[in-house]
Amino acid sequence: MEGWQYKAAFVIQFRPDTDLQAGRCSGRVEHVASFECTHFNSLDEVLAFVSRTLDRVRGEPGQLSEMISASEECDVNPVRAE
Repeated sequence: MEGWQYKAAFVIQFRPDTDLQAGRCSGRVEHVASFECTHFNSLDEVLAFVSRTLDRVRGEPGQLSEMISASEECDVNPVRAE
């Protein structure tokens, strides 16, 4: 996964109770290239994670492998609406 297209790719998974119009937003966001992820409770938290992650990988070739070894383990089971 070399190349910028992977370094800048994220998966965002919203919980079933997310309602953007009502201001409720929660879930999980994962950086595709490093598998680093976090849970969030607002769009600001999503954007902060994306910003921090892109700052670390932008233009730093060795930084991505360090992130992979240092990343926290995330839930691998998706949240399903009932």
